[in-house]
Amino acid sequence: MFDAQIVEHYFALMTLNFRTLKIMVTESGCPSKGLAKETSVNPDNAQKYLIRHVLNNTGTPAKPEIDVYIFSLFNENRKPGLESERNWVLFYPDMTSVYNLDMIV
Repeated sequence: MFDAQIVEHYFALMTLNFRTLKIMVTESGCPSKGLAKETSVNPDNAQKYLIRHVLNNTGTPAKPEIDVYIFSLFNENRKPGLESERNWVLFYPDMTSVYNLDMIV
């Protein structure tokens, strides 16, 4: 889905003759934990796949290099709302990892 959205935006910009604009993803991901009724919320669907995708330089044929920034490093255990709203990032508030990632920062 990530690749499809990038290609969609890239071709929309080209259609409007904005061929030199750089696409930059500033926030993306999927929560790693949520309520039982939030069936798609789990570590397997979390942003670890997006990070691996970007680190492997496997963009799309139309846009092979894409800049992606991590929105936040720590889960927000005091944020109001659903459980999934508090679990979007790489570390718990106590600085332990949400899941293992082999990445160089």
